[in-house]
Amino acid sequence: MILLSLYFITPLGSLKNLVVTGNERVTQDEIIKATQIDSRDYTLTTFLNRNQYANNLKKANSWIEKAEISYQFPITFKIQVTEFKILAYEASTGNIYPVISNGTVINQPVKKEALPENYMRLNLSDKAKVKKLMQELSDVPDSIKNEIQTVDLTPSKATKDLLTLTMRDDHKIIVPLSDIHKKLPYYSRVHPLLTEPSIVDMEAGIFSYSASLAQKEEQEKNESSEETEQSETEAAPSDVTDETNN
Repeated sequence: MILLSLYFITPLGSLKNLVVTGNERVTQDEIIKATQIDSRDYTLTTFLNRNQYANNLKKANSWIEKAEISYQFPITFKIQVTEFKILAYEASTGNIYPVISNGTVINQPVKKEALPENYMRLNLSDKAKVKKLMQELSDVPDSIKNEIQTVDLTPSKATKDLLTLTMRDDHKIIVPLSDIHKKLPYYSRVHPLLTEPSIVDMEAGIFSYSASLAQKEEQEKNESSEETEQSETEAAPSDVTDETNN
C-alpha cells in the first residue's frame, strides 16, 4: 500500500512514453493532441481509458480512419493509426483539395507540384455530390476508376445529376451520378469495341458514338442557329421601312 501510494503521489505515476506509428500526412504532435491524453494523467488511467482516447483521435482528425492504442510495460503507449486514402482531388474553385475514400473533402489546398502524375480531378463544388460520387465508385472496379481523368457536372433537362467522365484515353462517359454503381462497370465491355475517341452515353440506355461526329453535329447546329439569328436581324429593318412607307 505504501509503494502504491508513493507511485500515485510522485511524478512516476504519470510518466508516459507515447509512440505514434502509421501516420504519413498527420504529424505525431497533431495525433497526440487529438487523443486528449494529458501529461498529468496517470499511466493507469491512460491505460483504462485508451479506447476513449482512440475515439477522440478519430473524431478530431478527418484523415484518421482507424486508431488503436496499446500499452507496453512500463510506461509506453503505442498509438497505431490508419489514414484514409486519397481517391481524387476537387478543383472547382481553382484551388485543389484532396478527397479521401469516405468522400470527405479535406480543406487543405495541395500545390500542383505535389500532385501525383495521374489523378482523378473533380470539378464538383457540391460536397454532397462529391461524397455521393465516392460512395458510387466504391463498387466500380479499380481498372475503370484508375482511368478516370476528370469528372464534370453536365445536367440535362431530364437528368439533373448527369456527369461527364473524361477518361485518360480521351473517351467520355455520360452517366447519372445515382447510377454509377450500376452502369459504369459495363464500360469494361464497351471499351474494347471503341476504335476512336468516343462518347459512351449511359443516361438512358448504354450506347456509344464517335466524339468527332458529335462535335461536327454540334458545330453545324451552332452555325445553323447563328445563320437563323443573322437572317432575323437583317429582316427586321426591312419590315420597319415597309411599315413607314405604308
